[in-house]
Amino acid sequence: MSFKRVTASTFLLISLTGLGACISHENSAQSERDANSAAGKAGKMAHKAAKEAGKAAREAGRELGEAARQAKAGWDEAAREDKAKQAR
Repeated sequence: MSFKRVTASTFLLISLTGLGACISHENSAQSERDANSAAGKAGKMAHKAAKEAGKAAREAGRELGEAARQAKAGWDEAAREDKAKQAR
C-alpha cells in the first residue's frame, strides 16, 4: 500500500470517528451497551486499524527519510569523485 493511500485512509477513518464522537450525546450506560453491539465492535476495530495505519505510515516515513539520506550521500560521494578526477 502506498504512503499516500495509507495517509488518506487514516485521515478518513479518524475524521469519521471524530465526527461520530462530536454528534453523540448519550449517557455512559447507553455508551456501554453501544460499545458491545456489532457496530460498537466495528468501531473498535476501525480505531485499532487507524492506530496501526498511523504506525505503518510513521515507519514508512522513517524508511523514506533514510533512503533519501542514503541517496544524497551517494550523490555527494559521486560529486566528490568527479571533482577529484577533474583535478588530476
